[in-house]
Amino acid sequence: MKKKFKALFFTLAAIAICAFLPKGNTLTVNAAESYSVEYVGGTYDAWRYQPGTSFDEPKGHGPLGELMLKLKDGDTVIVFQGDTAPKTNLDLGSVKLNNLTVHQGVQVVVFTGGINECYVLAGAFAAINGDVTTAHIYGPTTCTFNNNVLDMYWHMEDSPSSNISCNGTVGYFNASYASSGSYWAAFYSIAKGQHIIKDGKYNVPSWAYGTEEDYLKTKNAGAAPGTTTPSNPGSDEYDSVPKTGDSNTVLLLFCAAILSFTASAILRRKESN
Repeated sequence: MKKKFKALFFTLAAIAICAFLPKGNTLTVNAAESYSVEYVGGTYDAWRYQPGTSFDEPKGHGPLGELMLKLKDGDTVIVFQGDTAPKTNLDLGSVKLNNLTVHQGVQVVVFTGGINECYVLAGAFAAINGDVTTAHIYGPTTCTFNNNVLDMYWHMEDSPSSNISCNGTVGYFNASYASSGSYWAAFYSIAKGQHIIKDGKYNVPSWAYGTEEDYLKTKNAGAAPGTTTPSNPGSDEYDSVPKTGDSNTVLLLFCAAILSFTASAILRRKESN
C-alpha cells in the first residue's frame, strides 16, 4: 500500500510540474536558423529578410523588425546585394551569430553582438561591429572590423589591392593567395587599432606584433580578446523575446527537486514510525 502511495504521489508531482511550466519555458532547444537579408529599394527602401540561405525578391520578404523577433544566438545571417545602395545600417541587435556572410558587391555597416564565423567575399564594402572569432576575407575587398578578431584569414588576390583594417586587436593573422593557396605571411597578437592593409600593402609597425604565446593564451581563454558592447542594448523588441534556457525554467526545476526531496523524507519518516 505504501509503495502504491509513493508511486501515486510522484506521478501527481510530475503532472503538477508540467502543468505549471510556462509556455515560454519549454524544455526543448531551438535549432539554429538561417536568414537572408537584402536592402530592397522602391516602395520599401529598407532592409528586408527571408528565411533560408538565398534571397528571392518575387517570393516576398519581411521587415527587419520581424527578423529581430526571431533572431537568436547561434543563427546565421547572409547579406546579399540589393538593387540600391543602403541608406541605413544593418543592426542585428545583441545576438551572437554563428555565421555572418557578406556577399559579393554588398555595401553594408552591420552591428552584431558577436560572430563565430565571418565571411566577407570579394567586391564587398563592409564594416563589421562585434567581436569575431574567425574572419575570412576574400580580395579584392574593403572591410573594417571595429572590434576584436581572434583569427583573421586573408585569401589574397594575385595582385593584392584590398583595404582591410581592425580597430580592435587581432590574435592571429594569416595571408595566403586564393588562387594557389600558397602561404604569404602570418603574425600574432597585433595591437589594438594597428592592423592596417592599404591598397594590398601591409602597414603594421614592428612594435605592434606580439608572440605566438600571447596569442595562445588568448585563444585558450575561449573568446575573442576584449569585450563588445551590444549594438542596441535597450531594444525592447529583442529583450521581450524568451530565450532558450531562461532562468525561470531552472528555478522551477530547482523548486521541483526540493519538493520531491522533502516529500521523500516525509514518507521515509512515516515508514520508520
